[in-house]
Amino acid sequence: MKVKGCYDDSDLRTFTKGDVRLILANLYRGGEVENSHRGHVAIVDSQENVIAYVGNPKHLTYTRSTLKPVQAIPLIETGAAERFSLDQSEIALSCASHSSEEEHAVRVRAMLQKAGLSEANLHCGGHPPLSQKVWEKFIAEGKKWTPIYSNCSGKHAGMLLTAMHKQISIHDYEKMKHPIQQQILSAIVEMTHLTHAEIGTAIDGCGVPVFRMPLSKLAFVYARLADPKSVKQTTRQSTLFKIAEAMVHYPELVAGKGRFCTELMKAFQGRLIGKVGADGVYAIADRKMKLGIAVKLEDGNLNVTYAVVMELLQQMRIGSENEWSQLQTFRNPPILNSLGEIVGEIRPVFQLHQTPLK
Repeated sequence: MKVKGCYDDSDLRTFTKGDVRLILANLYRGGEVENSHRGHVAIVDSQENVIAYVGNPKHLTYTRSTLKPVQAIPLIETGAAERFSLDQSEIALSCASHSSEEEHAVRVRAMLQKAGLSEANLHCGGHPPLSQKVWEKFIAEGKKWTPIYSNCSGKHAGMLLTAMHKQISIHDYEKMKHPIQQQILSAIVEMTHLTHAEIGTAIDGCGVPVFRMPLSKLAFVYARLADPKSVKQTTRQSTLFKIAEAMVHYPELVAGKGRFCTELMKAFQGRLIGKVGADGVYAIADRKMKLGIAVKLEDGNLNVTYAVVMELLQQMRIGSENEWSQLQTFRNPPILNSLGEIVGEIRPVFQLHQTPLK
């Protein structure tokens, strides 16, 4: 079955029998199910065909940080990246949900300095590091998590540089009415084939707009990132290629040491682009099969999300045991007690509904 379009949740049962909020994984303790985690999966090719799914591929989803590669499009297409001499590492950082490692902060400061800006210009606020190890280091050193350490500081720096290049206000760059956010929205419209009215908006955790769309549309965005030539405009083809190359060449900047996005891209050596979003959203571009994969866990559990992604790769035969073995800690994450003893595990339990690729 191939499905095009997808604008609401009114026909969920087109895709499933029984409960449309299918269980993607269970947490087992003592051999019994303790928690069940429901969600949805959409796998889409670069011609916008849904070729595999679980649950409802039309499930309306706030894309969160998975859309950062699209939010970086104006940085390149306005000429800001060229004007401020951004290299691949800085393009990758503009797409990142980084771990607040010192390497990330130093590079974001360098990006800002190229435009005569500083951390004071960032409107992303601060938060505890996404990496437990980095968080513990912050506490031990008495370091404060200021805006430069926000996981989104690279994205915000890119928006600021774009505004500086266009000679427009940087004081409200994060607001939906600002020209930079409107340009990002236009890029989303072009990348998804949705209209402005069909894209929901709210405020993300870092203060900028976040966009709500059918899960299959997020997968379609990543299919186009995987296959830039599927986009008609040559300028956009070039932009998507630059973003993809930056992310796979600098995976440690897209996330951080030991993080799933980084380890996934390292294991697949340029084939896969993986990007996490808060609250159980994940997206992958498979540059070999020219597919986009999007996942949404309804309870937002990221450890379960990563296990589901690993199961998807195996069911789709994306990669081999060599790549999968490098990501073993994410496949069936153990549940540990306070003594470090294994007392349970997370185990995916779904089966993809597939149609053959042509």
